[in-house]
Amino acid sequence: MSDVIDHTDKEALKELYYGEGLSVNEIADRSAVTYPTVIHWMDKHGIERRSQGGGKHENTPWRDEPRLRQLHHEEELTVPEIAEELDTTDTTIQTWLRRHDIENQTNDIKRRRRMWADPEELRRLYHDEELSLREVGEVFGVDRDRVRSEMDRHGIPRRSRLVAVRNTYATFRIDDAGYEGWSSRHRGKYEFLRVHRLLAIAKGYDAHKVFSGDYHVHHINGVKWDNRPDNIELLKHSEHTRYHHQKLTGLDRLRVAELYEHGKEASYTIGRQFGVSSNTVLEIHREFFGTPVSTAE
Repeated sequence: MSDVIDHTDKEALKELYYGEGLSVNEIADRSAVTYPTVIHWMDKHGIERRSQGGGKHENTPWRDEPRLRQLHHEEELTVPEIAEELDTTDTTIQTWLRRHDIENQTNDIKRRRRMWADPEELRRLYHDEELSLREVGEVFGVDRDRVRSEMDRHGIPRRSRLVAVRNTYATFRIDDAGYEGWSSRHRGKYEFLRVHRLLAIAKGYDAHKVFSGDYHVHHINGVKWDNRPDNIELLKHSEHTRYHHQKLTGLDRLRVAELYEHGKEASYTIGRQFGVSSNTVLEIHREFFGTPVSTAE
């Protein structure tokens, strides 16, 4: 059972009668008093009772669903502004928005106003942070067409179609280590995801392990671009390193170490020549020469 209402409290009576739209009898039930008692205190506080004639929502305009929807969704007034307009409380408006199943868009309205009032924020998000029209729209709670029209209104130039497409869709490429992958941009930053890692997850390996750094996705036949499912397995870092160490003969291992010690090539370049990782090159070098040389990678 709900808590008993203090029927002598003027603001509580107004909220129940006008805000929640309860009848006098309903207030009496909630207050555990009689109908005449509620009438007495309403008259004492000067709370006018709803007209039995006149308009349907003459004294409680927030109960008028079309009007409330128009004020909020079409005229884009916030809840506090509607409350002021209709001379009631924020709580009353929020209550009747819920009852009418009208989505409360106050926060979205505030974000849109910020976009309209501050073109520099729009320019910063689009040009400095390199967000797409869709991503800018997500920040302000509007669609991309609304962002485009606001940019046009403020004279903010848009990126070329070629740049926009490149920034929107992931592109396939092979990285410097010889691995196939997909490159994409998110919120101004480019990220590269190797195909064999995605393949490992699709094959059923735990994604947390795949990206943990404690495990490596291994190409069984040693061909980095052979991304068939049966050529992929997940190994612990130590197992993977040991496997690549064992691939090289004693002479090859010495050659790797000497190339890195005396040559000008980076470890990943040497690794590509011998089919091993950059880390493997550094570890082999350490076996023969101790502490690695301070060569810029």
